[in-house]
Amino acid sequence: MAETKFRVDSRLIHGQVIARWAKKWGTRRIIIADESLANDDFMKDIYVMAAPPDIRVDVCTPKQAVEMWTNGDIQKTATLLLFKNIPGVYEAVREGLAIADLQIGGLPGGPGRELVYKAISLDGTDRKLLDELSQSGVRVFFQMLPEEEPCLYEKKNA
Repeated sequence: MAETKFRVDSRLIHGQVIARWAKKWGTRRIIIADESLANDDFMKDIYVMAAPPDIRVDVCTPKQAVEMWTNGDIQKTATLLLFKNIPGVYEAVREGLAIADLQIGGLPGGPGRELVYKAISLDGTDRKLLDELSQSGVRVFFQMLPEEEPCLYEKKNA
């Protein structure tokens, strides 16, 4: 069984993910699990084209990602399962996606959002959902770049 990594990053496929994380992890497949993107054929094509030809990219809903996880499709190759936001990953876990470690990357600021770590901002809903994930046994951590030490959510939230 190949290793699967789980990351939340609003930018989805971008330079850091492709050039650094995918290389570090030996990623052969990226699955973007996002409800709105899964229903936008034009944007799906853009994200698929953004990846190098040797990395397969699939775009699906969080529920479809859970189905792929349940039937063992995701675990067949080194995969990065990307979520655009906290509610998306929370939905997938609630539906049955088994996550031990959840890496949080870039989440932009905006009204009602608070900068909690480098370029990571959370709102009240994000905090509530991350609290629930953390309390259920998911190790949630912030990490923008591979060279950085992970910063545990629990420590930043204490």
